[in-house]
Amino acid sequence: MVARLLALSLTTLLSLQAESFNDFLNSDEQQFKDEKQKFEDEKKKIDEEFNAYKKIVDEEFNAYKKSLGKFWDEPETSTQKRWVEYTKDMKNRKVVDFEKNTITIDVHAKDDKQAQVAIAKALVDTVTKDTKQAFDDDQLSQRIEKRLKKAKKAPIARKQILAPLIFKTPPSTREVVAYAKKQITSKRVRQVRSKIPQLKHYSVTIPMPGRNTMRKAQAYLSKAREEARKYKIPLSVVMAVIQTESGFNPMARSHIPAYGLMQIVPRSAGRDVYHYLYKKRRLLSPSFLYNSDNNIKMGTAYLSMIYYKYLKAIDNPQSRLYCTIAAYNTGAGNVARAFSGTTNPYKAAPRINRMSPNQVYNHLKNNLKYAETRHYIQNVSKRAAIFSKALN
Repeated sequence: MVARLLALSLTTLLSLQAESFNDFLNSDEQQFKDEKQKFEDEKKKIDEEFNAYKKIVDEEFNAYKKSLGKFWDEPETSTQKRWVEYTKDMKNRKVVDFEKNTITIDVHAKDDKQAQVAIAKALVDTVTKDTKQAFDDDQLSQRIEKRLKKAKKAPIARKQILAPLIFKTPPSTREVVAYAKKQITSKRVRQVRSKIPQLKHYSVTIPMPGRNTMRKAQAYLSKAREEARKYKIPLSVVMAVIQTESGFNPMARSHIPAYGLMQIVPRSAGRDVYHYLYKKRRLLSPSFLYNSDNNIKMGTAYLSMIYYKYLKAIDNPQSRLYCTIAAYNTGAGNVARAFSGTTNPYKAAPRINRMSPNQVYNHLKNNLKYAETRHYIQNVSKRAAIFSKALN
């Protein structure tokens, strides 16, 4: 009888344990499904929001360019390495080329005397402008910003853009005016065809001091050093990425759209890095990304994500760094494809691990799918070597 009771008890216990284990398995499986569904719902929501975001950007860009077309044969807008700004009436503009180191002023005026005054005023305004003023005067960004109700926004910090490149110390008003008068000579000012009736079109291109890469870098060096240390990425690489992406143009913008010094794309890098940093998925507005501190933080954190997360299966630190640089431009999947034919970095890692760093570098510059990325890995690597020497 006792044996029978023990047998029944054991059977019951085993049955209960089995039920409990099955419940555990079912619960765990359900939790996985719930988490997966939550991720897919979040991704769908973000994708929908970005599509709406992109639509706003495209609509405003096209409307803005159409408005400019009334006054300009070739309407120009800001790019990665060119900061372009128009007056409110769109009849005058300033173009700062961070790659060619030039400032071009275009004005419409009735005569030479009026043009001289307008050019001088525009040049003084350009060389003394800070990043907040530049953003406030950027008509296209302001239009986009107002329509982006859900995107994460931020105040723009005031940082001088051109004054540190032109003057050794912060200039007085008198020094700036003297500079403008010296630069605007009759030999430099030329008259070109005007699209506006009764007004003449005057243009002048002024060279900025040459070999000023380190002076451009100086404004962002402290923040870059802080973030490089925090995310364990070589400072030289961070600075080389900034130079390659924007030429240290804090108002850099591309059609993707991407914004700021390290050209952060709201949909991909911006969304993923913001989640990595703040555990939330948010689209980022132009103001958030034109804030240079935010931009450097996001860009450096993205390099860190690529290096320590996406490409962690690559053993050699230098090989992984070369792959990280390429991935910043084209994505880890395209880097993997260059080695394995698949977009899976883990499948590419064994082949990469059998190669020396120099072989990895040569393979990337010869086998990456896009010419832009092949040039990118070379430019960033060369510039990183220069910064490494200059900063040590």
